[in-house]
Amino acid sequence: MAVSDRLGDAVDFGRMRAPVTTRKYATRWLVGPGVLVIGGVISGALSATGVGALVAPFLTFDATVAGYYLYGGTVGIIEPAAEENGPEPVGRPAA
Repeated sequence: MAVSDRLGDAVDFGRMRAPVTTRKYATRWLVGPGVLVIGGVISGALSATGVGALVAPFLTFDATVAGYYLYGGTVGIIEPAAEENGPEPVGRPAA
């Protein structure tokens, strides 16, 4: 739906079945949330110490970015054209 702006494409299971059942998709889908959980556990343990309390926010941010990058990267596996074409231009072209 994000690429074609048609609601029917969001639930077209026949089209998504082949890419969603690949090992690459499953790995990214499982490792992404795993990075979030592990980063949260380490950050929580570090925040109990004085120096760790200063480092924990940065570790949490890095783990969150990495986790969502992995999880969000599954869109490119389902619809490779979404990554190849880039974003649609917004507004008027420069004069």
